[in-house]
Amino acid sequence: MRIRFTWLLLISLSVLVQAQNSVILEGDLNTTGIYRFGDEPSGLLGGRYLPGLKVNIPTSDNHQFEFEVSGNLSYAHFFQDATESPPANYSLQPYRALLAYSGKNWEIRTGLQTISFGSAVLLRPLMWFETLDPRDPMRLAEGVWGGLGRYYFSNNINLWAWVLYGNRSLKGWEQVTSDYKIPEWGGRVQIPLPLGEAALAYHNRSLLPAEGVLANQTKEHRVGFDAKVDALLGLWVEYSGSAVPQASWMNKHWMNLGADYTFPFGNGLGLMMEQLSLNYRRTPETPSEWSSFSLLSLQYKINWFAQIQSMVYYDWTLQNWYQFWNFSYQYKSTNWFLLLYFNPDVPFVPGNRPDEVSFAGNGIQLMMIYKHRSQTDFKNRRLKELIPFLL
Repeated sequence: MRIRFTWLLLISLSVLVQAQNSVILEGDLNTTGIYRFGDEPSGLLGGRYLPGLKVNIPTSDNHQFEFEVSGNLSYAHFFQDATESPPANYSLQPYRALLAYSGKNWEIRTGLQTISFGSAVLLRPLMWFETLDPRDPMRLAEGVWGGLGRYYFSNNINLWAWVLYGNRSLKGWEQVTSDYKIPEWGGRVQIPLPLGEAALAYHNRSLLPAEGVLANQTKEHRVGFDAKVDALLGLWVEYSGSAVPQASWMNKHWMNLGADYTFPFGNGLGLMMEQLSLNYRRTPETPSEWSSFSLLSLQYKINWFAQIQSMVYYDWTLQNWYQFWNFSYQYKSTNWFLLLYFNPDVPFVPGNRPDEVSFAGNGIQLMMIYKHRSQTDFKNRRLKELIPFLL
């Protein structure tokens, strides 16, 4: 992965040498402090920086090249006991590294990128290729290595096609990793409706054997459907089904029904409700099980700079409540967040694997996000002086 990231960076810089275009340098800097209270209090102090470089290069035939490279640098100190030295975690990973070429009604993208679609907002069955926690103010979403093509027809029908390759980690809802040496592929067609839109999606991948789960390598077929209409209410439905012919016990089904409405109260009180149902089997010997999650979200904009949001989940199967409050304030280029949450110690929120959930237990979190963006003209002469080895 590091080799691919380095090559994409060098390719991007070499193209900049040949172009007289403005380059955008931007980034998100995050600092955070967390205190979890309970029988065994703990805390965290950390930060994250997402530096990025973007450049758009128009061509003479009204087409455009786009380059984007960004990294994900994080640092965290965990405090479990004041008498012990806090362990520290450092991480440096590529976040985005993509090359794109587009025309009037089409685009092709390749590299490390996010592929995301669907009508659901918070409990998302079609979260196939990334895990986005709606409670995360930074909206971090993993990328996948691959290529994506999209074509937009004049009647608002659009087609997607993708091929993924070299992805070794779990993606989205996955519980068994893909064989990174065999390409994954799929597509999506989206059509307009009188008051909204609907879409069908398909994905095919090879599963690696997993001890206690899958004895032999086999295929997985996924199908998805989503639709959304905006009438008096915003209404949507989203479905995802997974079929493994050689291990039918692994077949799974997800269904989301949702609605939202903004009440004319003050600056507008937004209400959103979603209901997610899952059907699955834990092992070949156990019977099929149903899980159900309900979610209610309220959002109120106090003024141009401040707003408050509340999310309440309920797990009907395990009978667990998840409560989350977020007060945010924007000041110039910074955004401040005060987060308060009351969750199970080992939570299961759809889309998050237990070892990666940051809102476990009961806690309070203070976060600051600083965004910067600058645009500079890099002429051929200047770049040739700085990077002669690329010529």
